[in-house]
Formats: sequence, structure tokens, C-alpha cells
Amino acid sequence: MKDLFVLVADKYMEETLSTILGRHASIGIRPIDFEVCRLFSHDSGCYRDSCGLLKTQVDSFQHALTVFDYEGCGVENRMQPLEIEQKLNDELTKDWNDGAKAIVIVPELEKWIWSRSPSFASSLKWRDRVDVWTWSQNYFPFDNNGKPERPKEALNAAMRKAGTPKSTSIYKEIARKVSFRNCQDAAFNRMLDYLRNWFPLT
Repeated sequence: MKDLFVLVADKYMEETLSTILGRHASIGIRPIDFEVCRLFSHDSGCYRDSCGLLKTQVDSFQHALTVFDYEGCGVENRMQPLEIEQKLNDELTKDWNDGAKAIVIVPELEKWIWSRSPSFASSLKWRDRVDVWTWSQNYFPFDNNGKPERPKEALNAAMRKAGTPKSTSIYKEIARKVSFRNCQDAAFNRMLDYLRNWFPLT
């Protein structure tokens, strides 16, 4: 059996998660065999179908994750993110016991992409005399953790300003270079907690 199967909502998440999981030492886990699978029905499909799809992998993988954005999942107007995770986790328990979990990113993946690391700016090919954070704060409100409240829109605007076309390679490069040590995103840290519990270093 392989270690981990991950069901994600789109190609950007596929590249990002594949890169993060490959940095096993940086996230505090042992090296693992994993597979990341993109669901073409995106975030709403992950919410609606992930439990059934993950059930088909029980005999092939020891653990599983489904990771998708809160915005676009189809129930964001009537359920809170943690309610969604709990609902799916309860369903996953029927087949996986405690071996599979849901992660809902609020509001979307780009919240994980934004980083104070110099590698973030260099990956965007940012060359303006004003740093990318200061420039972005002139156009977008930031939350208490110092990240844009609309991270996707802010990232797209920064890439347009830098003249950098949006591509999965940008997401992959950022995920490959930046440090995770000071990340304060609750969903990201829940994912790390699951991974560290399942695949401890010792």
C-alpha cells in the first residue's frame, strides 16, 4: 500500500500540494509515497463526491486527504468551513476510521501562496521599486495575519503588475521555495498536524 492519496479541486492545488508533500523534511514528516489527483468538477465536486471517491482508495492507500476551497464549494452560503470539514470527516470515518480527513481552505488556495518570504516576490518576478506587499496594500484590504482578504484577486493583480503570466509553475515555485515555519493559516496547520500524526519523523 502507498502512504497517502490526496484529492484536490484544480491544477493549481495539484501542483502546490504535490510540491509541499515532496518537501517532507520542511513540513516535519518522513518521506512518503503519495498520489495527488485532480477532480475536474472542482471545489463543489470535492465537497459532493470526495467521500465516495476516496472510498475506492481504501485498499490502496493507508491515508487520504481531500483539499478544496471554501469559496466555490457550493455550500459556503449555509455552512461554515469547520462544519464542512466535520461533516466530511464523519462520513470518511465510516471507511477510513481516523485515516482520512477533509481540509477546507478559507477563502481559497491563494491564501497559502502569499508569503513574506523574499522567494515569494522573486517567484512573481517582481521588480517594482515598491515591494509587492506595500503595493498590494494600496489596492486590497489585508487581514490580521497580514494577508490579503481577497488573496486570489490580489495575486492575479500582482502578477499582472509584474508582467508574469499566471501558471501552475508559479504556484509550484512558491511552494518549493517559501518557508512554512511561521504559517498562521488554520487549515494549513490542521493539514500539517494530520500529516505529522500519520507520518512522524521517528
